[in-house]
Amino acid sequence: MRKVLKLIGFISATLILFLIVSSLAFYYLIRVGEFRRFLVDEIQNQTDLKVQLGAADLEMGLITGIVFRDLALSETGETQPVITAERITARVALLPLLRRQVIVYEIRLVRPTARLERDAEGRFVLVDKLLNLPLLTQQHNEFSFDLHSLKADGADIEFADHAPGGGVG
Repeated sequence: MRKVLKLIGFISATLILFLIVSSLAFYYLIRVGEFRRFLVDEIQNQTDLKVQLGAADLEMGLITGIVFRDLALSETGETQPVITAERITARVALLPLLRRQVIVYEIRLVRPTARLERDAEGRFVLVDKLLNLPLLTQQHNEFSFDLHSLKADGADIEFADHAPGGGVG
């Protein structure tokens, strides 16, 4: 019985130590701003969108993630952003942090607003830009992107259809 209790104690201590080390590694990446700079640079370099992100915070608990405040994506040369959100949370897997990899598997947007326009050929230009990011398809040394879900709480979407026979909604 004593051996079982010692084994359970050892496993519990190891698990707690793992959570602490993973959290500290994650916090270090956030604190230095590597992850924030990486996201902003990749999106701006691969699309013609201007990215503005507010302060980043670490959210610990059942859901471990990064919380960015005041997201704004705007087209180059336009003053009005096409996508805004009060808050964006990126959930992150803890185990890959030990290998210096950040795997984002859920993104949650709080009160996002978006202006979607369909061109005359029936394509959504903004959606095409975001879906064709090399960030989503290529493997990087330090960051991986494995998105399982995208959630929006309280979304407001404005849709304009410039295709023949389309309307404005």
